[in-house]
Amino acid sequence: MAVEAQVCPQCGAAVQFAPGQTEVICGHCGTTVAKTAAPGAATVEKELADEVLIQAMVAREHKLHAHGRPAAAKIVSTQVKNIFRNTLGGRSVVIVFALEVQPDGEPAFTAEAQALVGLVAVEKYKPGILLNVKFDPQDNSQVAIDGRRGSDGNTVKSPEQHREDRAKKREAKEQAQLTAKQAAPAATAAAPLAPAWSQPASAGGSPVAVPAEFEAVTDLGQPASVHTHQAIRLLSNFGTPRANVLVRYHDGLAYRAHGAEIHTWRWEQLAAIQSNVTVHTSAHSDVRDTTHEYTVTTAGGAAFILDDVLTDIEPLITAVKRAVYARLAPPLVQRYQAGEALAFGPVSVQREHGLQLDGQSYAWAAIQDIQVHDGRLKLTLRAGQKHEAHVSAIPNVELLCQLIGVKLDSEFGLGHWV
Repeated sequence: MAVEAQVCPQCGAAVQFAPGQTEVICGHCGTTVAKTAAPGAATVEKELADEVLIQAMVAREHKLHAHGRPAAAKIVSTQVKNIFRNTLGGRSVVIVFALEVQPDGEPAFTAEAQALVGLVAVEKYKPGILLNVKFDPQDNSQVAIDGRRGSDGNTVKSPEQHREDRAKKREAKEQAQLTAKQAAPAATAAAPLAPAWSQPASAGGSPVAVPAEFEAVTDLGQPASVHTHQAIRLLSNFGTPRANVLVRYHDGLAYRAHGAEIHTWRWEQLAAIQSNVTVHTSAHSDVRDTTHEYTVTTAGGAAFILDDVLTDIEPLITAVKRAVYARLAPPLVQRYQAGEALAFGPVSVQREHGLQLDGQSYAWAAIQDIQVHDGRLKLTLRAGQKHEAHVSAIPNVELLCQLIGVKLDSEFGLGHWV
């Protein structure tokens, strides 16, 4: 049965309304909570603002869970925000925690952290409860919550986390069975183990030889293509790094920029791709020259650039987008269909209410046409006004276009990535 949720204005606890209910008694303080009015334009703006907050929260959590330092923390106080989301574990709400963090062998400090908590589990996060957290040792204000701390010091997993663990185990088992089945005809008892970069390519193909410095990369599966620099680049240690040599693998990519360090990323670690494709036409001839620059951002906020210095940049970015978008698209489509507001840089969309561009909201009924052409997303209203945004400022513009049914300009690049 579908329910709606909001927070108690007296104590901040999450309360839920069954279909048809207009009032409910708060189970924490006994206050009678009236259901808020039907959503309108103000709600659209709130949903968009909430989405920006949640995306920032998720990005911070990804970064700290990957690189933060673990510690125990005690809940000092909680504040339940009026921000709800549907998750795999059911309806969840954003809670702001005031924490006393105690790193091993270091002085304790106070900090604030935010987390999405299932409504059924809100009661388990009370003042005095111990948590496991990750924090940035360079900035103690950056803290992410792992979960409740058990008596053995480990994190107490939620039912949702247990389901995710089981799903991952099933997926790994199925993948291992498929790999074993494919390799069985060629396997022999005496065959030695070979590094990933020297394994045979798929049937009918040839092994892909990688540069010597990439031979240490063994955790991304079989190499699929190598892209070396084809033009002179003035090396710089400043700004976003630009790949000079890149190897694309089955499970991710590895690149070298201005130094000797090899950077490796799995496809699931990549969160956004911004495309800056420019067509130049000579004033004295019909010769057209196209430049390509793609900024790839990871879930943790790191970024790097792929551009025309690399050989075969267009087939490379096509393959990269296919691999990344195949993982990003399903949850985005699900969230959009569920009515969430989704932000793509300067553009935000919400299935029921419409589109927001540079802070201005437009109802779907007021829009006559949306096109992507000449490197711009162009919005035309029924009243005749026109608005636009540069495609290069819109991360994952292909996913945005797929959600709202916009056909991409063929000159832009990857119009059909699936």
